[in-house]
Amino acid sequence: LAVQCIDMYNLTPKGVRFFLVASRTEQEVGLWDSVRKVLPQENILCYEEGGYEEVRAFLMRLLNEYAHVTCHVQGASLLWRYRDIWSRKDASCVVTIHYFRNDKFWLRPIVSFLFALLILRFADKAIFLAPFPVRQFCGANLIKRFGKFCYMPFALPISTTVPDRDEMLDPDDFNVVYLAYFRRDKNHEKFLPELIEFVRLHKNAKVYFFGDGPRLDSVKKKVVRAGVEQQILPPGRIAHSKMQGLLAKSSVALALSGSENVGHNAVEPMLMGVPVVGTRVGSAEYIIDDGVTGFGVDARGDLFSALQRMYEMPREDLREMGENAKKCAMGQFNYKGMLKGYFGLYESVSK
Repeated sequence: LAVQCIDMYNLTPKGVRFFLVASRTEQEVGLWDSVRKVLPQENILCYEEGGYEEVRAFLMRLLNEYAHVTCHVQGASLLWRYRDIWSRKDASCVVTIHYFRNDKFWLRPIVSFLFALLILRFADKAIFLAPFPVRQFCGANLIKRFGKFCYMPFALPISTTVPDRDEMLDPDDFNVVYLAYFRRDKNHEKFLPELIEFVRLHKNAKVYFFGDGPRLDSVKKKVVRAGVEQQILPPGRIAHSKMQGLLAKSSVALALSGSENVGHNAVEPMLMGVPVVGTRVGSAEYIIDDGVTGFGVDARGDLFSALQRMYEMPREDLREMGENAKKCAMGQFNYKGMLKGYFGLYESVSK
């Protein structure tokens, strides 16, 4: 998102000013530094958690200085908190619905309907990033009926040119890369027994867990107990700049979360020409085409069967599957197209 904000600032049309308002909290150290190198300090509000009044004051200053302000907000809470601002004629509001799921099934229609009413009352457009929130969000049809629906896949700023090859992975091995944040609700460990079974059968197969999370230590212990720690390796979280080199030497990528919002752990490998074996959640649900771009897995035994099938494929067939995956991902997740789409949307709601 930091890279996206920088690119949006650089692509801002003439006569339009771009401002960034976001929490000081960083998921990765240095994100704010990279933003500050490009955006002028007066175009940034970096607030502490809970600094809602500071945000309000910033928005009011912009409204006093400019003829019209369009705000792109994330989630229902900001839509409700600043409803008096969104009601003004010199302000427009676009809200993104990243993901919608309520674990208590009976609450889902009630919550989504109330959220839809908020959108109809205070937002000019609601952006859905993937088809599955539309299905989960029972207010989606209501939003469509009133012309406030917008579908825009969330793309990643990834260079699809192959950088220098990373030396961590041996290109002669059958390299399986697993990008994940390991936590309980994602249920990543469900398929671990099948990975263990697969590497025991094939001594040149290596599985790399790139990521971290509270359940990673548990995964490591299970791998050691199974005696396959030389083949299932958890290097942990690595710099995003190195990821493309690693993916370039991968045979297959895994995306095995129990739940995802957009799920770029499937999209990113595909953009680099790597076929994906994944659970049918998030983006993987509609970009994994069995036998064409990878394989979808549901039940126990599916993962082992998919990996075994890909292991036995001629290398040319596996490369062809990777090329199919790349074409599919690039067609649906066009980064520059997404940024242009945002500016077009902002312009339409500001009139």
